[in-house]
Amino acid sequence: MILFMALGSTFVCTHCKLSIMAWDEGNPYFLSDAGKKQFFYHPSGEYQLQEYIQQSEGRNLEGIELEKFLKKRTGNMSNMICLDCGREFRRDLNRQKALCPSRKCKSKNISHIWELNGKQCPRCKQGVFKEDESQQIIS
Repeated sequence: MILFMALGSTFVCTHCKLSIMAWDEGNPYFLSDAGKKQFFYHPSGEYQLQEYIQQSEGRNLEGIELEKFLKKRTGNMSNMICLDCGREFRRDLNRQKALCPSRKCKSKNISHIWELNGKQCPRCKQGVFKEDESQQIIS
């Protein structure tokens, strides 16, 4: 099994100095037999996923059957931010609508937190986010 490294970075508003930390890989999950999301994070998450698959319905899956099973039962929750109201939230954009979950807002003006560089700050509306390369970390 190949283990991948995760990159973390911080984005800072040029005006109000709002600082937001982001990871490039999101939040991968596996749906249990009961439909509950079981998150598996780097670096040990790949092994957790193997255990979930082996325990699921007591089946030994291989090849195309395993591929179909994984497509149906895995996903990735991305860390998002509403660029109108500033609310941070998670979404699996392959399974959920791309809009702000705030009852008052419901904006479609959202962004992956990882892609904030150069976007207007939702708090002050005057600055833009810039990546602070001095604060990058690798996990």
